[in-house]
Amino acid sequence: MRLIESNPVTATLERMALNVLSQAFNLLQKEGIDKKGGYFCIANAEGVPLFVSLIGGVPQEKAEKYFQYAVEKARRLGQHADHVSSWESRNPEQEQWGGAVRVNADYIVAFSGLPEEWDEAAMLVIADNSFLNSISSRASLYRAILFETRGKNPQFEKLCDYQPPQD
Repeated sequence: MRLIESNPVTATLERMALNVLSQAFNLLQKEGIDKKGGYFCIANAEGVPLFVSLIGGVPQEKAEKYFQYAVEKARRLGQHADHVSSWESRNPEQEQWGGAVRVNADYIVAFSGLPEEWDEAAMLVIADNSFLNSISSRASLYRAILFETRGKNPQFEKLCDYQPPQD
């Protein structure tokens, strides 16, 4: 699936995802974790997918699962209008994981393919850095949500602080 709704917002979110997820892949590699890809989803506020794309490489035996998880995370978050992160409705017994975040009142971003905290952290960084986010204090809303709903996500802090190598 590629772009269903092409507009400047979805294009910007996709570019941001490519950058942030590339940083996450590099950080995981440094930690000895061999994860190189997954599925990125942009959905509307109700969780209806507008865009799903493979970013990086995924073993063929995991591709369908990662695709389904990314879409499920966005859909589930869309069903919980009062939630900001899919972690708030996480249910491992039903294979419902964290990794989707509301960008604003109109969009949700989701990813599946990394360890769960990294999926969430990458989407938090995208939401935090999005031009759609009207919060003036960097990461203040998302950090507050994390502390309130489940405590600190150390992967979010790593991605916020990450500086890619200069060429």
